[in-house]
Amino acid sequence: MKNYPVKDNFILVVLLLSCFYLGFSNNVDAQSTKSKYQTETIYLLSYNYVKNEQKYPIGFFGNKLKKEMEVSTNAMAEFSKFEKNRNYSFVYSLIGLGSVITGSLIDEEKEVLRGSFFLGGLVSIGVSIPFGFKARKHFSKSLWIRNSDVLK
Repeated sequence: MKNYPVKDNFILVVLLLSCFYLGFSNNVDAQSTKSKYQTETIYLLSYNYVKNEQKYPIGFFGNKLKKEMEVSTNAMAEFSKFEKNRNYSFVYSLIGLGSVITGSLIDEEKEVLRGSFFLGGLVSIGVSIPFGFKARKHFSKSLWIRNSDVLK
């Protein structure tokens, strides 16, 4: 039987302990991340959002969800882009609806004016659609950024 010097045994013990520690610390980090994921991240469920298995209303135009975005400055910046595009879409839609309704109320004798209001309303509604798509994109991205930042 061979005698190993104390120095070799010490190195072996240190290597074994460091491997055990690294494996244990990675497991602790994974458990911590999983716990954060389950309690801190949010997802949408129709007109509500869910956080920590609790349902909360999004609010009118997402106003109640805005407080959740304050956790991350990047998410807030993206949420601001969502609000801007949402407001443009809303305003253009209202202008278009108002023009179409006004056009329907004008006498049939004023055909050109009536047609102008209809056409203007349809154009305005058409202009609102891309803003609505952009708003939805920024809303989803802000939610993704917020969840990502919460897990860091």
